[in-house]
Amino acid sequence: MCVTSNPAKIRNTRTYAYATSRDGQPLHVCGYQNQAETVSAPNCMFLNFAGRNLALVREALGTKSLMLDMTKSLYALEPVVVTRGMSKSLFGGGVSVEDYGDYTVVLSQHPADILSVLESEEIPIERRVYRTPLLEEMVNFYMAYYPHDTFVLACFNGAVKPSHPITVSYTPRNPDVLTVPGLDAHDGFAPQPNAPLARDFYVAFGIEGVKLPHEVHYHDDVAGSFWAPSSVAGFRDNRYAGPNRDYVVRLDDVAAGCTGFELADALI
Repeated sequence: MCVTSNPAKIRNTRTYAYATSRDGQPLHVCGYQNQAETVSAPNCMFLNFAGRNLALVREALGTKSLMLDMTKSLYALEPVVVTRGMSKSLFGGGVSVEDYGDYTVVLSQHPADILSVLESEEIPIERRVYRTPLLEEMVNFYMAYYPHDTFVLACFNGAVKPSHPITVSYTPRNPDVLTVPGLDAHDGFAPQPNAPLARDFYVAFGIEGVKLPHEVHYHDDVAGSFWAPSSVAGFRDNRYAGPNRDYVVRLDDVAAGCTGFELADALI
């Protein structure tokens, strides 16, 4: 459920999207966690978000079992499991680089801005991805398919097994839907949207003030945090040939209590 700039092995992916608000305005939160092992060279994971004012949620850095607590009760779609620092530097065009636990994160407000910062010395050399024709093709893909999205590039090297998710908040373009980035490609090439692909992801959705089928009992001290839902709906997408695309669902379908197969069928 991510796109990597170089070949990598990705497993145990868990993610969530949460509809809340700040100062009376809609705010969406998305958390993403996996275990990644890069096959060669420094690497970064591309995650796109359908909104603006993208910001990291730093409180999530202190969590240990957040994603497991949130997703462990979700129903699988198939009966068989598929195997498979706080400093910020600003650049032109709405790009920033931040230390975020096990990652160095690039926040980009537009896909065209990505290449301007990847070779910056703000990214440690062991995590720095260099500009190549394949990387330029990747950015061109995002410019063509997601010209209005904002982006997280989570830079890493070697094996990363973070206890915390990459968690962001943003102002959604469409507050009536929740979106989890679901494009998958781990070979350094641009993804193929809607192509059938083996999936193995836990996907949870929450809405502030709405009680949903799966109550979350957190082991981390996050109760009452603006970014941590008290209950969720969702599923484990372990289909052998699910479509390679984002997970987009209407808030009305989540609020109605849809979960598991029913919620997966309601994806738009």
